[in-house]
Amino acid sequence: MQLIDGKYRNIVDIKEFQKGSEIPGIRFSVSGRNIRSDIDVYCYVKIFYIYTDINKIESVFGNAVFPSLLYGGRVYQVNNSLTSLHLSQLKDLGIGFSINLTNHFFDERAYEQSRSFLEMHHRKGNSITCYSDKLAARVRKDFLDYILRASIIKNINTIEKVRKAFDLYDQVVIPMDKNDDDGFLEKLPHKSRILLFGNAGCAYSCKARSCYYGFSQTNQGKTSTLDCSKQQLPRLDLGRIYFDIKKFYEMGFSHFKLIPSVNNATAKQFASDLTIMRRPPFKALIKKPVYYICSFPFSGRTWLRFILCHYINLKFNLNINVNFHSIFTLIPNNGYDGNKGIEIYDYFSDNRFPLILSSHVNYAPSKFSDGKVIFMLRSVYDIIVSDYFQSRGLSRIWDGDIKSFIQSEKSVVYEICRYLNTWAAFLQTGKAHIISYEMLSDDTESTVSGVLEFLGIPISKQLLREAIESSCFSEMKKLEEAEGFPEINTQLRNIRPVKVREGRSGSYKKHLDSNNVDLIKDVCNKELTIDAKKLLNWSLLNNHVGR
Repeated sequence: MQLIDGKYRNIVDIKEFQKGSEIPGIRFSVSGRNIRSDIDVYCYVKIFYIYTDINKIESVFGNAVFPSLLYGGRVYQVNNSLTSLHLSQLKDLGIGFSINLTNHFFDERAYEQSRSFLEMHHRKGNSITCYSDKLAARVRKDFLDYILRASIIKNINTIEKVRKAFDLYDQVVIPMDKNDDDGFLEKLPHKSRILLFGNAGCAYSCKARSCYYGFSQTNQGKTSTLDCSKQQLPRLDLGRIYFDIKKFYEMGFSHFKLIPSVNNATAKQFASDLTIMRRPPFKALIKKPVYYICSFPFSGRTWLRFILCHYINLKFNLNINVNFHSIFTLIPNNGYDGNKGIEIYDYFSDNRFPLILSSHVNYAPSKFSDGKVIFMLRSVYDIIVSDYFQSRGLSRIWDGDIKSFIQSEKSVVYEICRYLNTWAAFLQTGKAHIISYEMLSDDTESTVSGVLEFLGIPISKQLLREAIESSCFSEMKKLEEAEGFPEINTQLRNIRPVKVREGRSGSYKKHLDSNNVDLIKDVCNKELTIDAKKLLNWSLLNNHVGR
């Protein structure tokens, strides 16, 4: 016990905490707030809970990739969510998933939006932490196997409140500041059902905890009216502190919650010391057909992906808020790609539709010879213009005019030719489903219907029209302006729309003169193979991709 600010507190140094954590009967529930899609659960625990034996961890609490309206505690971010791969690993390790449904606002709309999510993770060993008693009662009625936890946010800080909470909840989380009240702790009933915090941060000395209300508003799409109370109610800032869990264990407590033991800066050093940063294996999870959307960059892949995501979301009632972040949880990029890759795919167990992966890589028989490929073409001239504006505005790698851009030794026209040359012979076999940006522009409904038929996804014309309307360029621009795009510097958005620029085929005519066009033609004539030229001739007959 330490005397701090005139008060005796059950705080110890990190060495004493570590000794206490080694007691055989102690179990921990640890926060997943700093999880990343590119690191497996084992490494995450080793980095952020360096003093904790993984065999003592009974659950990891946080949120999954699915954007539930019931999340609380933190603002939902897909890049700090437990993916399907992480959750599969937790199950293999015998560790439960504790879902933070601590939103202040509960209604039927939010509950129904999350029902399929709750069904997916309903198994013995998993738990749900609630702020709303109404939500807890519904979960108790509909999902018997979940362990129900009363959140710290409920501020259950009297013996009477604890007894009442046990009428509904299996476990009760006690506010951190009560860890210093020995009299209160001694009198608590059912200590085996109590969770105390083993360490703490700012919430320990916070007098209001108003930020949680603001997080709840944000997660439900409301305007946040409350945030951190530090400016209004100054508090003692002790940084990361550790409690005397040995003393608590001797009182009869055995279950403790932990927030990350180290900050992100320190974690980077720990991460660099690990000889193996294992990425979660995903091949074992794939038990359904896999298709690929293949195209050269700037060929309209994002537009097609938006339409398909909206349609699949509507058709199968996935309850996703489709935006430039969530589309990757449904149609990810092929391979590991941070917040855009296979690691954040969330539907391995849903066999109603295939896994659709998006790729810009060259053709390779080992990857694509089975023919499950949707190949998307676009006018070479429009691709070059799009690449030019992105090189000037987004990536800032080009300062000259468009003519010098085309004439550069690194001109994208050479890359386009090399890319098409690798694909052309395979595409001539008729195995793949070929479309073009121009086809998508001229007859969107018919083109997407053909894609859905190829994917084996049932077609509803009404839902398809809704999906197309929700994916129009004006709507996509609004989303980009409001929420941005993963891994893009938001400061660059004022220069020019980052991803959604014009959305019109043939717009190159405004930017390329006849000399530019002739130069591009000459390169294509010299660099393209016979099969690639045949591919562009096919395109010429189907909306002039090569013109």
